[in-house]
Amino acid sequence: MRGYAPGWIVRCRHCGRTRDAADLGWVRIGAASRGKVTWVHCPDCGRRRWHAVERVGDWTPPAAGASDRPDHADPQGQADLELERTTMPEGAATLPLFLILAGVVLIVVGLIAWSGAFSWFGRLPGDLRIEKPGVRFYAPLTSMILVSIVLSAIAAAVRWVLR
Repeated sequence: MRGYAPGWIVRCRHCGRTRDAADLGWVRIGAASRGKVTWVHCPDCGRRRWHAVERVGDWTPPAAGASDRPDHADPQGQADLELERTTMPEGAATLPLFLILAGVVLIVVGLIAWSGAFSWFGRLPGDLRIEKPGVRFYAPLTSMILVSIVLSAIAAAVRWVLR
């Protein structure tokens, strides 16, 4: 089933083959995308791969009431148009590094906590603990104030380094 996506193509990020998005059954009317990808089968590669979704040329939407559908479907008609280059948003390249670093920090803190190094946490003076038969109430006020101070100091240090 042919869709309706004037001015949109999908490009295999591995082999570079381009196809009209309408050939995939897509409907894109007035859509705006920047850096969008989709997971579809590439006939040239013979496998499912990530494809970039891109707008071709300097396509502009038709005037109100007009139609931009061609009189006949030409699957190769879009192939000669020059592609608009999409770029990665600024700062997006550092996101994977940040996520890996955050994961390593969480693993290290988890191993330290598992070893018993934080056994004092939650038993500081000012942490409320009420245990009665059938009732257990725990409010670690002092411990949470300490966590807030440490996280504020870390955030201030990061801001100072990135300044």
